[in-house]
Amino acid sequence: YRSDLNYLRGAAWIATGSLQIEGSKRATDLISEQKYRQQPYKFKHTVVADSPDIVHAKFSNQITNERLYKEKGINDQHNYTIT
Repeated sequence: YRSDLNYLRGAAWIATGSLQIEGSKRATDLISEQKYRQQPYKFKHTVVADSPDIVHAKFSNQITNERLYKEKGINDQHNYTIT
């Protein structure tokens, strides 16, 4: 037991993963002016998907678009298959 105690007295303890060190790192991140005032394009984010109502409205707009309807009719009118 005494030999273990003497061994531990000489060994240095590395505090990189201790709770107090991690807490102080987190606190400095929270009060950092540079991180507080960072540009919006630097934020990590995901794109929000459209709601079902918006998706339905976009699809309905495509269906009822008269220009697209006429273009499709003209394109289908001149397609011939030779058999």
